Amino acid sequence: RSKIKFYYSNDGVNWSQIGSDFTNGTVINLMDNNSFFEVGGWGDGQSPDDSYLDGYISELRINTGNKNIYKFNEDNRDTEFFIYLPASKELYDNRNDGPIVFNDMGLKLIRPRSYWIAIPNNNDTNQNDFEITLKLSLDSIPGGNETLFSQSSILNNSEKINDQSWKWSIVNGRMYFFWIENVNEGYSNYLGGQSIRTEKIIINDNNFETTVSNYTISQYDEITTAHNGFLTMAVEYGSIITILIIFGLFFLILKNFYRENNFELSLIFLLLTQNLTNDLIYAPDVAIFFWIVPFFFLANLTTNQE
Repeated sequence: RSKIKFYYSNDGVNWSQIGSDFTNGTVINLMDNNSFFEVGGWGDGQSPDDSYLDGYISELRINTGNKNIYKFNEDNRDTEFFIYLPASKELYDNRNDGPIVFNDMGLKLIRPRSYWIAIPNNNDTNQNDFEITLKLSLDSIPGGNETLFSQSSILNNSEKINDQSWKWSIVNGRMYFFWIENVNEGYSNYLGGQSIRTEKIIINDNNFETTVSNYTISQYDEITTAHNGFLTMAVEYGSIITILIIFGLFFLILKNFYRENNFELSLIFLLLTQNLTNDLIYAPDVAIFFWIVPFFFLANLTTNQE
């Protein structure tokens, strides 16, 4: 299975992981794309909602077994990297389009974006392990949804027609890896993001740090993927109804505990235990047993009272 990992470093030597390993349990087959790599978005609109990376970039490293290092200084312009006008392969002209800033921190990424940075595609990331390292100087962590790096340019770099493939984004301080398996569905596949295990990257005293995100109601959709049947039930039906159902179940279990219902009691305890780590209650065939057993207990109770 494929795993996505995010790290940060303040010195390029000591690295700290952001959150945990992310996987969907399968091997990710990325779409082949031989067009340019892109830093910061806007070659063909991968940064949505007019949000663009703002800061300086001084170095890029791509490792697919062979390490390639790109230095973003003025001497390497138009050799190691290219600066194009947005959504095109027309070279940016300093005289007509405005100055581009190079300094000790690297190449200035301005916003709103008036150019994009293209890297020649000399690395095959399709069906290979790969590592992308960016050396950035940022005044603050970008807000919104901003592309850090991508292999999604559809601009022809050869006779081949390219589809978008994948991108590495930061969304409100949280790291995401998006990829496309079906062109019609777009970037519907992703790993990372806002979950109870994900850390948020911040800047403190000009250094990168991480912090555990506060729980918010917008995380309900992520909580349900933790496969806890009772949390899922609470999200969908409300906590009060869920508490009443659980108390009702335990009331019926206690009332039937000393009766000759060993098989039914064992079954309901197994189902309750499984739902601590699994949404088993939502499997149609299992749900039948889950609800039949309590009604069986209730029927026993009313019959004995009569």
